[in-house]
Amino acid sequence: MYRITVLFGHPQDPAAFERYYRQTHFPLAAKVKGVKGVTIGKLEALDPGQPAPYYRITSFYFDSREA
Repeated sequence: MYRITVLFGHPQDPAAFERYYRQTHFPLAAKVKGVKGVTIGKLEALDPGQPAPYYRITSFYFDSREA
């Protein structure tokens, strides 16, 4: 199993980012040939008083490197 992970920085407008991500970006990315699974999540900092280093993480899973 192979995984490609994408880390997204903090957007200036989180509501606009979420709208675009869910309505446009993610549906297009999920159509990539050979994708066997996808995980998405938001990140939290270990220190509750600090921002996480990234805003969102997405991982795509494939059967092989060639896929």
